[in-house]
Amino acid sequence: MKELLALLKEVNHILREERDSTVRATKQMVGKLEGVALRCDANRRRLDMLRERVQSLANR
Repeated sequence: MKELLALLKEVNHILREERDSTVRATKQMVGKLEGVALRCDANRRRLDMLRERVQSLANR
């Protein structure tokens, strides 16, 4: 019985470590994705401004 309890504790420890590393990786990935999203928004605004300039030059 003690061996089984020790084995369960070891398994729980391993699972906790895996969960913690997964949470860290997930937080890092979310941070990277948020950065990409911000850059995409900024690029979209730049493209919109360029499109407006091209259209205004074409209408002259």
